[in-house]
Amino acid sequence: MAAISRGWPAARALSDADVAAEEELMRGALAAWRETGDAAGTARALFGLSLVFQVLRRDWDAGMPYLWQAFGLAEAVEESGDLYGASEIRRHLGFYYLYKDVRPSEAVRQLGHSLALRERLGDLRRVPSALVALGQAELAAGEPRRAAEFLYRAAELARAADLLPWRIQDAERTLAEAEAAVRAAG
Repeated sequence: MAAISRGWPAARALSDADVAAEEELMRGALAAWRETGDAAGTARALFGLSLVFQVLRRDWDAGMPYLWQAFGLAEAVEESGDLYGASEIRRHLGFYYLYKDVRPSEAVRQLGHSLALRERLGDLRRVPSALVALGQAELAAGEPRRAAEFLYRAAELARAADLLPWRIQDAERTLAEAEAAVRAAG
């Protein structure tokens, strides 16, 4: 299961007051960016507000209106040169299709686009988590062999980049799930 479905490790330690303060900051950022008329900045702020609900409050329904608006502006984010920001918007839309409005093929599409944007960045530390998410979506779509290919690469890159232990373990654990699914499929 994706890190988002378990919640980021740091997010689990936040108090209600911390979450409320984060929401207030994100709402302020959104108001400021809307005032400037900058589409990319507005998209980033909308995405940040969506994360407050999706990740910190674990309320997809409240977060999706912000994510949908951010997605509508994702091209502006990419055109501004913020490939990572555009990748994150697509990534979280992929999670939505993977866990909330379950449509694995759409999750694969969105997460594949997110991966492509991260690969264009040239920073391989950003790639393993995208590969894990895409592998999970391929598993959900009934494609364990494709999932295993992505997850093998994720585990290798995570180890090579000396990522945080929980990131490496997530890749290895999900790879093991995919390999078991491949064996079960014969």
